[in-house]
Amino acid sequence: MEQNVECTLTSSTDDTVEYILGVTKALSQLPYYEDATELQCVRKLKPDVDTTTPFEKAKDCWRRQLQQIPQISDAKATKLVEKYPTARALMEAYEDPSYSVEEKRAMLAPCMDDRRNHVKLSDCIYRLMTSTDPKELI
Repeated sequence: MEQNVECTLTSSTDDTVEYILGVTKALSQLPYYEDATELQCVRKLKPDVDTTTPFEKAKDCWRRQLQQIPQISDAKATKLVEKYPTARALMEAYEDPSYSVEEKRAMLAPCMDDRRNHVKLSDCIYRLMTSTDPKELI
């Protein structure tokens, strides 16, 4: 009578050895198996192959980071990078005291698309870049 035991019948000693090696290998790798995280679900975007200078590489990296935000396409990210080539440039604009908070929240809306008003998306990016509350849902 078998209870909670898996039995595998093999036809030869070689098959038995091969099966035991496979089980041993699987058990030895089990502690090193990584569970999927949210970072593994992030879109993998290819870098621009024409980037040669460090500044161009930084702009390309910034463009790919922007694309990770929902509703930011490559075209929108490219237009944003034209206006604010680095994250630091955008932060400097957000830190400019001559703009009100409402102006800062809508600052990126005209940069993304000429045909549509993206105030809500601009506000989302503003909160993402400036929020100090780690529990805020963006």
